[in-house]
Amino acid sequence: MKMKLAAVVVLYHPDDQLLRNIRSYIGGVDLLMLWENSPLADKEKIQNELAEYSGKIVFLGNGQNAGLGKAYNEAARYAKSAGYTHLMTMDQDSCFVQFEGFRENIEKETDPKVKMQAPFFNQDKIYDEPPFEVRLAINSGAVFPLDLFDETGFFREDFFIGGIDVEFNHRLRKFGYKCVRYSNCNMYHTVGSCRYITMGRLKFEVTDYSPARRFYCVKNEFALYREYPNEYSFRDRWKFFLYQVKDIVKILWKESNKKQKVNAILRGAWYGFRSIDKPYSS
Repeated sequence: MKMKLAAVVVLYHPDDQLLRNIRSYIGGVDLLMLWENSPLADKEKIQNELAEYSGKIVFLGNGQNAGLGKAYNEAARYAKSAGYTHLMTMDQDSCFVQFEGFRENIEKETDPKVKMQAPFFNQDKIYDEPPFEVRLAINSGAVFPLDLFDETGFFREDFFIGGIDVEFNHRLRKFGYKCVRYSNCNMYHTVGSCRYITMGRLKFEVTDYSPARRFYCVKNEFALYREYPNEYSFRDRWKFFLYQVKDIVKILWKESNKKQKVNAILRGAWYGFRSIDKPYSS
C-alpha cells in the first residue's frame, strides 16, 4: 500500500519562524494538521501565507492547552479515519533540510519490525549513511504507521509534555519493535528558549523552561523508573538527580520566576516519588 503521510504540528504561542518551519516539509506530506494548544491570533495570516497548500491543511484543537499526548492522539485518530496510513509528529520549532530524502528513506524501509522512523537532527551537514537503530528518538520529526497504535496503545496523555517520546520508545521495544534513524536529511530542532552564558572559560546552557515543563519532566521521570526499571541503571538515575541540582543552581543564578520554577521541580519530584497523580497547578 502506498504511504499517505499525515503530519501534526502542535502550536503553543508560536513565534515568527513557524511559517518557515512548516514550509520546510509541507510539500512532502499529504495532510498537515495544525493543532491549537493556545489561542492562535495569526490563523488568517497562516492561511494566507500557505494558501497554495490549503487543500491539505486542517486546524484542530480549541485553543486550550491539552498537552502533547492528547494532541498527537486526536490527530492520529483524525488521520486514520480520513484514510491516511502514517503520522509524523512535529514541534513548531523544528525545521527540515532535504525532507524529500527523509520521506524517500521511510518509503524504502522493508523491515516489518521498524515502527518509528526518525531523521538526523541538529547536524552540521547532510550525511549519507545507512539507516541505524537507536534506543531513543524525539517525537519531533518521527513517523509512525497509524495501525501501530491499535497494538501498542496511544501516547501517554497523563505525561502532558515531558517524557512522552521516551516512554513510547521504551514501549516499542517492549512490543519487539525498532526505532531507526535515517540520513540524507537533517532537522533543526530547539526546545524552549535556550541560551548560553559564559564565566571565564566555562560555558553554561540555560534552558528557561516553564515551571509546568519542569514539573512534568521530573514527575514523569519517576513514572518511567517504576514502569521500565530495566531501562535505567543507578548511574542514569544519579545523573538525572545531578542534572536537577544543577538546573536549580542555574535557575537561582540566571533565570526569572525563580521561586515558581524551583517549586515546580521539587513538587514534581515529590509527586513522582509518592506516585501522586495530580496535574501541574501554578
